[in-house]
Amino acid sequence: MHNDTPHRPSVSIDNRRAAYDGVCALIARGHRRVRMLAGSLAASDRARLRHLGYAQALDEAGLAPLPPVEVGFNARELPDAVLAHLSAAATRPTALFCSNDLLAMVVMRGLARAGFSVPGDLSVLGFDGLAIGELLAPSLASVATPNRDIGRHAWRRLVERIDGARPADAALILPHSVRDGATIAPPADIQVEMMDSRTHGAGEVAN
Repeated sequence: MHNDTPHRPSVSIDNRRAAYDGVCALIARGHRRVRMLAGSLAASDRARLRHLGYAQALDEAGLAPLPPVEVGFNARELPDAVLAHLSAAATRPTALFCSNDLLAMVVMRGLARAGFSVPGDLSVLGFDGLAIGELLAPSLASVATPNRDIGRHAWRRLVERIDGARPADAALILPHSVRDGATIAPPADIQVEMMDSRTHGAGEVAN
């Protein structure tokens, strides 16, 4: 996969690949309508890279990427228009990929207030791997970034530059992971099929 990380002194993850891996995890659960929510794509190169990874995962699976939904960076409530769009039967996705964990939490609260269940009605995947996400009920699934390691390596590189040394690589890319959580599950129709198959199987054994 092409690495779109700029070649400048930096410590980060491969945002495009990380988003790709996260969306692939949703697809593997059976999701075919996945929508991305993000802050302003025009204002964030990380959000743009994550959107590219989202679209690539769906393209490779033969699925159509849906237009991203942009939400203000400082939003603490999900706008009514966004909630209406996500909950309308004609436009409702089965899974939401949020470009950061705080946005995922805002989405979860908005969906709960509107009477929707996570993951029963919609699965939610965040991005960042914030520890607080694991304390939520349900626990937040997220693409986890090694924030402590990023800070440690960035500080070390800064000190080296101050001392006159030049890092061997302009951009250091650290590994990411996809943290499982209770906010993602197979879509409702697949869950029904799974239950039906188990019921029929039990009946055959009983007979």
